[in-house]
Amino acid sequence: MGSRSGHGSWFGRATDAGTSGPLGWRIVKRLVGTLIGLGVVALLLCIPALFYGNGEVEPNYEDTSISNYVADFDIAKNGDMTVTETLTVDFPVYGKHGIFRFWDKIDDNNPHARLGPEDISVTRDGAEEPFELSNEDHGRFRVAKIGSADVTLDPGEHTYVIRYRIDGVLAENKRSITGEDLQTMFYWQLIPRGWQQSIDKSTLTVHLPVPAQDDVKCAIGNLASTGCTAEGGGTQDLTITTGPIAARTPVTIATALDMATPDPGHSVP
Repeated sequence: MGSRSGHGSWFGRATDAGTSGPLGWRIVKRLVGTLIGLGVVALLLCIPALFYGNGEVEPNYEDTSISNYVADFDIAKNGDMTVTETLTVDFPVYGKHGIFRFWDKIDDNNPHARLGPEDISVTRDGAEEPFELSNEDHGRFRVAKIGSADVTLDPGEHTYVIRYRIDGVLAENKRSITGEDLQTMFYWQLIPRGWQQSIDKSTLTVHLPVPAQDDVKCAIGNLASTGCTAEGGGTQDLTITTGPIAARTPVTIATALDMATPDPGHSVP
């Protein structure tokens, strides 16, 4: 993806290049977002970008951090997923206006599927927050510009709650990923690797339509195969908690599911 200079000078910058993922798996580019910047090549899974008050920030510099990252993923039997993300973001200096949220609608494992967000809503510090939706890169990316140019945020922590729905997130199982021979899998970066900010702690919950495999795969880091444990293996409810996570570090899970694989929610020829 190329320059984002058309958005003005409100936002931070990040680069998220590469296509290899945790657990030695090929990354599924579902739910994609990232901090906006020059030279963004590949964006991985729903990553907000912080608006900056000036345009003089170095491309790989980020002075904000996430003190608490909480996300809840509720997957229905038809493969539709409802997500609630609660992000406590620390803005250390005056001059910011909000965040961007990017979703990549392309799934590399299923080139005909389109995984765009629907029913998006946003609050900041408990009150409804304005946002504008647009498309980028010939419609590949759905973008929410969250905040207002007329409102400058006070320094300190602000809590964003972003809710949305994505259709068709379950895929045909691959034994090389899950280690199981069941029909279907849920394979997702619960925290994507494109975050330019460090994260102090996270709590991630997943609600499945049928029980997960006993040994749910969970990894922290690029090309990692370990690093976290999904509590609740063998049940429909999984919980992953982490301590500090460095910038650009993903948290990924994969589990096989004993159910028929639903059709993609949206597809193209």
